[in-house]
Amino acid sequence: QAHAVDGKYVTLAYNLSSGSVVKWFRDNILSGNGQAIRDISSKLTFEPSDLLVLPYFSASGTPYLDPVPKGSIIGINLDTTKEEIFKAIVESLVFEICFNLELADQSGVKVVELRAVGGGSKSDFELKLKSSILNKRILRMDIAEAGCLATMMLAGLGTRRFTLPEAISQFVQVKDEFLPDEKIRERYLEKFNKYKEIYGVVSKLF
Repeated sequence: QAHAVDGKYVTLAYNLSSGSVVKWFRDNILSGNGQAIRDISSKLTFEPSDLLVLPYFSASGTPYLDPVPKGSIIGINLDTTKEEIFKAIVESLVFEICFNLELADQSGVKVVELRAVGGGSKSDFELKLKSSILNKRILRMDIAEAGCLATMMLAGLGTRRFTLPEAISQFVQVKDEFLPDEKIRERYLEKFNKYKEIYGVVSKLF
């Protein structure tokens, strides 16, 4: 669809339930303990978990746009811990975005750099893993609430408080940079490829 900037276009790739899956884990596995989820998050390492999660806990976004999918946690046994479940959830959310971007690349949309905003941009683990799997640089922006920032910028443009170049120069700032790590990519590539297959398997069962 047309972008707010003349001559530009915008396309969306998204998972409708990404933040909700983390909230589900916090409320149902950790009894609503926000500090516990922060503690688990701080200890994540770049070793693949033994679980596969399909994070479609509500209607899925791209690429399937399935209104009634079934989220799944695959590989649980009696030794599985809540930490492993959370790590697998985080991995799945990273895989989902990587899968969407891989499909965009195959369609001829060449993404050379990613800019991270929103809730997922708060996690160094997620951004480093995403950068490594995609083999692309990721920039974490200074302001995470990009929608609010963009609304303010558009309002300023509409009222002629500033020009677009002035707004970008003043308000769009990079905070951190994440670069790909080939060792992490090699560690996760097999699991990422398996992830891309599980929707087709699970959707046939329900």
